[in-house]
Amino acid sequence: MNDFRRRNELMLDMLESLARSQRAIAKMIESVADVSDDSPNFAKQLAGNLQTIGRYQRAVLERLTGIRLTRVGRSDGAKPWVNRTVKVMAGGTSDETKQDRGDGENLA
Repeated sequence: MNDFRRRNELMLDMLESLARSQRAIAKMIESVADVSDDSPNFAKQLAGNLQTIGRYQRAVLERLTGIRLTRVGRSDGAKPWVNRTVKVMAGGTSDETKQDRGDGENLA
């Protein structure tokens, strides 16, 4: 077996292991949701531990694959940007565009 194939098999095994670990973490998070009403302090501590494990797994995955995973940010949307020079007519194209293609009336 050549080195390239062996390396890919090892990487696949590690990725499968990470996937199993992610499923286990998902089960733990469901348990935290069940426990959070009864013991908020325990739930908070467990949630912190799960976040730490998640960061560790992300680092391992990035190291294995060589792909940097970025977090998706959430924020309020910006005000709409409107280009006042672009005009759309009822047919979906402007008269100038129709003239450029040669399928519009001569408006001059």
